[in-house]
Amino acid sequence: MLGVAANASEKEKAANLGKKRLLDIGREVTFPLDLPSLLSPIARTSEAMSTAEKAINLPQDKVRYALYWFAQPSDPVGKLAYEHLLQGNIEKATELFGRSSSWEAKLCLSVLDLQTRRYGDAMLMFWELSLSCTEFCAAICGKTFTMDDEELTKLYIETLAKEVDIVELYSSWGEGHDGLPGGSEIIQFTLRDMASDLSTNAIENSIASAKSVDSKNASAQLAAGKKLVTDTKRPLSQLKQIASSGDPRVNRLCDKLAGQIFQCSVNYHNAIDNSTDEPVGVVVIDECLKLARYAQRIAIGKMTHDRIQNGIDTLEEKKSKLPPAGVENETATIARALRKFIALPDKITHSVTLINETKPHLQNIKSILGATHPFYIQLSSQIVGNALHNCVAEVNTAQEEEVVDIGGTKYRLSDDKTKSAVRAAWDCTKMLDTFDMDTPTRSHFDTNKNALRSMCSQLSIPTSSRATTNVAHSNRTTTSTRVNTNSSSSPYSSSSSSSSGSDTNWGCIIWGIIAFIVLLIILSNS
Repeated sequence: MLGVAANASEKEKAANLGKKRLLDIGREVTFPLDLPSLLSPIARTSEAMSTAEKAINLPQDKVRYALYWFAQPSDPVGKLAYEHLLQGNIEKATELFGRSSSWEAKLCLSVLDLQTRRYGDAMLMFWELSLSCTEFCAAICGKTFTMDDEELTKLYIETLAKEVDIVELYSSWGEGHDGLPGGSEIIQFTLRDMASDLSTNAIENSIASAKSVDSKNASAQLAAGKKLVTDTKRPLSQLKQIASSGDPRVNRLCDKLAGQIFQCSVNYHNAIDNSTDEPVGVVVIDECLKLARYAQRIAIGKMTHDRIQNGIDTLEEKKSKLPPAGVENETATIARALRKFIALPDKITHSVTLINETKPHLQNIKSILGATHPFYIQLSSQIVGNALHNCVAEVNTAQEEEVVDIGGTKYRLSDDKTKSAVRAAWDCTKMLDTFDMDTPTRSHFDTNKNALRSMCSQLSIPTSSRATTNVAHSNRTTTSTRVNTNSSSSPYSSSSSSSSGSDTNWGCIIWGIIAFIVLLIILSNS
C-alpha cells in the first residue's frame, strides 16, 4: 500500500506518504512496487495509506509485515534481480535472487513462493532468512530491537496460518525435497504444535458449547449434537493427521468428543420420551442412532466404545418394536384404546368397546402390512388377549356371587347373573373369533371358547355355528398387554366346585335348593 520495500528508510516512506495529497484531489498514485504483472490492482486511497502507516508503528508489527514483502538487496546480484522484479521480469528476477546469498534475496524468494502457493519452499527460504535474524531485525526496526530466530519463526508461522490452513502448511513442509537442512526442524515442530493446539482448542470449545445446551430441550439437544459433529470434523481430522499414532492426549480428546455427541443423542431421546405418553418414534430413534454411531466411530477407549454400544443396542431394540412405516397413526390409536381399557374394571362391555374401537384400525394395518405380518399378528393377538381376560373374569365373578355355603357345602341359588354373563361373554367371543391371532393365543382362545360353549349348552343359551378360525404363525411375543395371551386367569368352568373338590352337575344344584328350602321351614317351626 505504501509502495516501499520492507527495508525502506523512513525518508522513503515519508516521500511516498506525501503523495496522499494527490489522492485527496482525485489523482491516481502508483509506485514501482505495485508490480501489476504479479499482484492484483491496488485500491489505493488516502485513508488506506494512513491505515497502513499506523499498522507498522510498533517494531514487532514492522517485522510481521516485512516478512511478507519484498526487500531491496544491497549486493550487486540482488540489486539486478530487484530491478528485474520492478520491470515485471519475474522469472529472471527469481533466477537472480537464487544466486544471491543476502537475507533480502531470500526474503524476496520466500514472498515469490507464497505468491505461487509453494508454501513448503516459502517456509524453507524463510528458515534460511531466519539464520540472519539479527541483521534482518536491525534493518527493519533498528539496532535497538532484538528477536531470536525461534521467536521470529513463531511470528512468521502464526501470521501465515491466518491466511493458509495450518494443516496444509504442515503437510507442504519438506514437500519436493529429498532432505531438509539440519536445524530446519524448528519449522516442522512449530507447525505441528500450532496445528495441534489450534485443532484441540476448536474441539474443546465446541464440546463446551454443546455441553451448555439445556438437556431438557429436545430440539436444542439434537441441533447441538449435529453442530458438534459438523464443527469438529475438520479439526479432528487435522489433529489425527498431525499427531503421532496413539498419542494419549488425542485419544482422550476423541473419547471426550464421542461422549458428548452420544450424550446429546441420549438427552434428545429422553427429552422426547418425557414430553409425551406416546412411544418414541422411529424418526427420533434414527436421529439418535446417527449421532451414536458417529460417536462410536471416533471413540478410542474401550470404556467409551462399550458405553456407546450399549446405547446403540438399546435404541435398536426399541426400534425393532416400533410399528413399521405407514401404520404409525393406526398403531397409536390402538395403543390409546388399550391404555384406556386397562384402566377400566374387568367388564365384558369394556371388551366390546375395545373391539369396536380397534377393529377398523387393525383392518387398515392388515391391508397395509398383510395378514401374516408379525407386527399385525402381535397387535391383533394383544387385543384378543385383553378382551378375553374380561370375559373370563366377569363370568367367574358371576359364578362366585351366586354360590352360598351351607354347612360347609356350596350350593348355587340362582343362575341369572351367570347366564347373563355367559351370554355376553359368548357374544364377545364370537366377535373375537374373527380376529387374526398367533398360535399360542389361538390355542388359549379356543380352550376358553369351548368351555364357554359347554356352559351355554348347560344354561340353554343358543350358540351360532363356529366362525372361521384365523391362525397366523408368529414368534413375536405380546407386549404392553393387560394380561398375557396365555393368561393365568382360570378358563371358564362348566360347573361350580364343592368343598370336597368334586364336580357338581346341574341336578345336584336343584336338590341343593330343595334341601335349603326344607332347612328354612324346620328353622321357622322351631
